[in-house]
Amino acid sequence: MDHELIAYLDERFQRIDQRFEQIDQRFEQIDQRFQQIDQRFEQIDQRFQRIDQRFEQIDGRFKHVEDRLDTLDTAIRHTNVLVEGLRGDVHLIAEGFVGLNDRINTFQCEATLVFDQMKGWIEPYYRNLDGRLKVVESRGEHQQGDVLDAVRRMLGKPPLQAQPASD
Repeated sequence: MDHELIAYLDERFQRIDQRFEQIDQRFEQIDQRFQQIDQRFEQIDQRFQRIDQRFEQIDGRFKHVEDRLDTLDTAIRHTNVLVEGLRGDVHLIAEGFVGLNDRINTFQCEATLVFDQMKGWIEPYYRNLDGRLKVVESRGEHQQGDVLDAVRRMLGKPPLQAQPASD
């Protein structure tokens, strides 16, 4: 082969080698860029993992709040049922109170009427009480002697002699 051809081929191979070196350098630069991009993606992944953890914490807190709200809703429903029951009881008590008031008013009127009747029956006897009492007292003194004599006779003893009354 010719020296010229060899020199030409060597020069061409050198240029090809230089171009391959440039391409290798560019590939290394691209590799470095990819490594930087990979590092950035890893950082972003780490951030997303922290964000995911925070969302999980927030989800847990929301779940806890929802549970408490459910418990509160149940308690409110139970309280409403109890309040409705109490309203019914209060209504019944009010109706009973009205009925009792009517009965008391009726009893009061009847009692007043009965007391007035009794007063009407008793009043005439009290008007002349002194005169009647004197009559009863005089009978009592007279009957007392008769009673004593009757008791003595029952016992088989002689009757007492009447003693003059000393006034």
